[in-house]
Amino acid sequence: MSFKEIHASGSNYNLGFTHGSLAKEKVAGTIYYYKQKFEKIWGCPWDKIKEFSNQYYHVIHSNFPQYLDELRGISDGSDMPFDDILAINCHYEIARKGGISEHSCSVIGVNCTRSADGNSYIAENWDYAVFQKNNSIILKLTLDNNSKICMVTEAGIIGRMGFNSNGIGYCGNTLKNDDVGFKLPLHIVKRLILEQRSLSDVRNVIHHYGVASSFNILAGSHNEGFCDFEVDYRQITDLAPKNGLLLHTNHFISPHLNVDNKYTKYQKEESVLRYQSLEKSLSRLIKISVNDIRKALAQHTNHPYGVCTHADENTPAEQQWATICSLIINLPDQLMYVCEGNPCESKYTMVRLS
Repeated sequence: MSFKEIHASGSNYNLGFTHGSLAKEKVAGTIYYYKQKFEKIWGCPWDKIKEFSNQYYHVIHSNFPQYLDELRGISDGSDMPFDDILAINCHYEIARKGGISEHSCSVIGVNCTRSADGNSYIAENWDYAVFQKNNSIILKLTLDNNSKICMVTEAGIIGRMGFNSNGIGYCGNTLKNDDVGFKLPLHIVKRLILEQRSLSDVRNVIHHYGVASSFNILAGSHNEGFCDFEVDYRQITDLAPKNGLLLHTNHFISPHLNVDNKYTKYQKEESVLRYQSLEKSLSRLIKISVNDIRKALAQHTNHPYGVCTHADENTPAEQQWATICSLIINLPDQLMYVCEGNPCESKYTMVRLS
């Protein structure tokens, strides 16, 4: 596996400084990617775009100033400007404000009552810019309270999919709604989820703080099951698993959100086909094994935009989109299987918490 593995411990600033210094070139690569991408979409210079993301400084500072300390640590460790680091951690809000519409991820939750081995699993195909595969890392953090987090993320970004030593795991995927508000940026919320001790705590923080932009959040606990939230800055809708299984792609499932003109089906036909493909593969099974999850994540219905998404080689390298990582998180055993690239072509490697 070529994803660089970074271990950091101590205060939030120290976590960030280690992250930034050990992934210096990759942090610069992440900033470069979003700078060139958003300048084209917004039609203005990066400094002007950062005026928008800088507004989230006060939102974060009012609630979780320690995360700003961590961003400062990344800035100092990587020798990159602080407002660049803040901007890439708000890239989802910048994208939504710019009206971007792209293909995105598929997620699966399998409860212990439904799995073949009695363990609970959450899984995701991370469909993203192929360029960013080179700037992705496995980040392992030991916090001051001795709890641990393991995540796959883009270098410079402090919250993405992963799990913690309390048995909480997180995966998620895009939902299309261009409304953006000044609540906690999505990637700060992702990190917040990965610091919780229970699923009840996850529910509480989601409903208390909210999220600045539209997204689907899947969190799991072996002891407590799953919770799933379709969110934007205006409201939060809870979704429940059916018969121990929860599937989500990139369209709103909640009926009242689908009829609101503010909410759009995200690449409707493509997303629905992926959802149906997952459902056909898994819903019929009485018990679901890890291998069944792997097969579901490697499907090609609607190729090249199936659950396992492949890049269009005819597009420029910096615009190519594909499944750049597939992961399956075993919640009770506190480990995840990570596949770099398309799961139909590459093998999964086991990654433990420490």
